[in-house]
Amino acid sequence: MFGIAQGEASSLAHPTLQLFVRAGGFLTDLVAGTYQIQDIHNPAVAPVTVVAPTALTAADTVATGVYALTTGNTAAWRLGTHRVVCRYQLSVGGAEAVQVVEFEVLDSGDFVVGQSYVGYVSTRRMYQDEFVGPAVLPATLHRLIMQASRQIEVWTGRWFHPRYVQAHLREPRESHILSLDAPIVAIGSVESSQIGGDGSETLSAYQLPEILVYNRHLDGAPYADQDNPKLVRIPAGWSRGWQSIRVSGVFGYTEADQDPSSLRTLLGHTPEDIGQVVATLTTRYLSSAGQISHQALGLIKKWRTADQTAEFFDSRAGGGGGSGGATMSGDPAIDIVLTKYMRPVTICSVGDSTWDVSASVEFKP
Repeated sequence: MFGIAQGEASSLAHPTLQLFVRAGGFLTDLVAGTYQIQDIHNPAVAPVTVVAPTALTAADTVATGVYALTTGNTAAWRLGTHRVVCRYQLSVGGAEAVQVVEFEVLDSGDFVVGQSYVGYVSTRRMYQDEFVGPAVLPATLHRLIMQASRQIEVWTGRWFHPRYVQAHLREPRESHILSLDAPIVAIGSVESSQIGGDGSETLSAYQLPEILVYNRHLDGAPYADQDNPKLVRIPAGWSRGWQSIRVSGVFGYTEADQDPSSLRTLLGHTPEDIGQVVATLTTRYLSSAGQISHQALGLIKKWRTADQTAEFFDSRAGGGGGSGGATMSGDPAIDIVLTKYMRPVTICSVGDSTWDVSASVEFKP
C-alpha cells in the first residue's frame, strides 16, 4: 500500500496514485472506465466520497496499462486509509472489471511526498482488528507501519504489493527462458538493449504475443510461479548478441484475489499473514517507543513442535534471498512466516540483473 501526503495532489504530471490495468500476462489499455475516491479511515463510519465518480480517458495514460488517478487538493482530507474504486472495460460492450486501490493519507510533517511510504497493513485494519485503540494517532501508526514493512522487505528480499519496475537483465543463458528475480504481475514491454560507445542506448522491442508470462498464480492456477518467475519466448527464443534485456512491468509477491468474472485483470493483494506480521511488529514498536530493546535478535536457529521443525536461515552462512535469519525478529511465530516468503537464492543471469524502481520517476510510486 502506498501513500499520499496531506496537501499533495496526484495528477498526470505527478502520478502518486495509479491504476494498473492487467489482461492476463500483460498491461493493456482500457476502452472506458471511471474511478471514485472514498475516505474509509474510520471503521465505524460508512465510506465518505472525497472524489466523485470521474471518467478515465486516454489523457490519463502514463504508459500502456498505467493510468494516473487525479485527486485534486487533498489538504482537507483526513489522515488514514482511503481507497480508489475503479470500474472499467477492456473492450467495447465487454464485462466490467472492478479494482480497488487502497492508500494512506499521510501527515505532511512526516512525509513531504507520499512516494517514499510503503505499508503492508492499513491503519483502518489496525483499528478495526483492535491491534491498537482509537487513542493512537494515524500519523504514529504510519511511521511504525513503514518501519515494520521496510524491515520485512530487508528480511525476505521481497516486496508484497504491485510495483512498477524496469529491470535490466543479462542475456539469458537458456535460449528460450528468461528467468526474473521478482514475481510477475503484468509485463508492459520487453526490449533488447545495447549501450554504444557514446553512452546512448539502442533498443529493439519484442512482440508481446510471442512471449509466455509465468504469472499463473494470480488466476488461481495451482502453480507457484511467484517462486519461479520467467518469460518464455517461442518458437524463436531470445535474440543473442545484445548486452542485456530490459523488462518493464508490474511486479510483486501478491496472493490471488477471488475473480468471479474470470477476466484475469486482478493484481492480487498483500498476503494476509504478512499483514499480520506487520501489525504485530507495529504494536511492539509502539509499546517500546523511546526505549532500546534488550532482546537479542536472531538467536533462534530452530523451532520444534510435536508436528514440525523449522530451522531458520543464518545469513552469516550465506546463500539466502533476503538478509536472513540472523537478523530476523527472533520470535519463532513471526520468523516461521517470514521464512516461508524469503526470496530464493539467485544465481547466474538472475544474479546479474538490476531492478530499478527509481529510473523512471513518472512511474512512481
